Amino acid sequence: MTDLNSTVAPGTSQKYFNVVDTTGWEKITTEPAGAEVKHVLADPTDPAKRWFFKNNTVDEQMRYGEDFAELIACHLAPMLGIASATVQLAIHDDVEGVISLDVSPRGLDLTHGAAWLPTNGIDDFIYGDKFRKGHSLANIKKSLVGVLPPPSVLYPDGLTGFDAFAGMCLFDAWIANQDRHEENWAVLRPMIQRPDLKVRLSPVYDNASSLGFNLSEDRLKFMLEDSESYRVESWCAKAKANRLERVGADHQRLGLVDAAEQALSLCTESGRKHWTDRLHTVDLTQARAIAHQIPKMSDARRTFVDKVITVNLGRIQDVCTKLA
Repeated sequence: MTDLNSTVAPGTSQKYFNVVDTTGWEKITTEPAGAEVKHVLADPTDPAKRWFFKNNTVDEQMRYGEDFAELIACHLAPMLGIASATVQLAIHDDVEGVISLDVSPRGLDLTHGAAWLPTNGIDDFIYGDKFRKGHSLANIKKSLVGVLPPPSVLYPDGLTGFDAFAGMCLFDAWIANQDRHEENWAVLRPMIQRPDLKVRLSPVYDNASSLGFNLSEDRLKFMLEDSESYRVESWCAKAKANRLERVGADHQRLGLVDAAEQALSLCTESGRKHWTDRLHTVDLTQARAIAHQIPKMSDARRTFVDKVITVNLGRIQDVCTKLA
């Protein structure tokens, strides 16, 4: 468990980009084959902290970039004012992956959206439905009434839990995360009655399905052959909020930027102003430098990430201007 006020910020020491060998760390639990989290590990310097080791996907065709995406997202998040799980590259028993620090502070229990929605007034949510029935932004807002933002100094007083969720939608649009399903967001609930413990939205976690993590090196190079970036812009425009409820009679998926716009429109006025201000103060030069600090990342993937976060930042800034 961790104090979320210590979220890693971009531009910090190179140590945050080094690979950590966790082979000798104590295993609290080991998940079954096929589980995304393979090991829950105790921090050797502080046994009260838990880290989740997730292995990187490698198949006969390619090495996927989930670990790079997770690490970059961890450093981009605080630039937008988003509390995020702390992530480091790791290796465990010669398997590459990442470790992600548990986002549940002491005294708070993490409840995934899949369990939160049906127990907080959302009757039409159907877990596992292929059209994501009930997993809509309107329902999420309704379920988060009375919930506060994550426990972090990044969120000013007056923001609601849904305002913070809208920020997560903006973040997903920025990093092209198409996998924010109902178990990839959560609420932190007090396990004991104590005045300082409140029901809060969780910091963001599980950002691996972003930044073109599943694009091969050949595909990346092809997209970068276009000096005007039209191919990258087209790829960004096609990114969908795959895990939100489909819309219309033909069950269309919302675009990520469309979802961000809808979430902002559902915010409080102070929430919209907050995110608009944050978006227009992002240091893009600093953001683009993050990928260049990661060992083993190819030049093609670094360049692609540079272009994606540049293109998408402009797109979501335009949305904020439209709603202002």
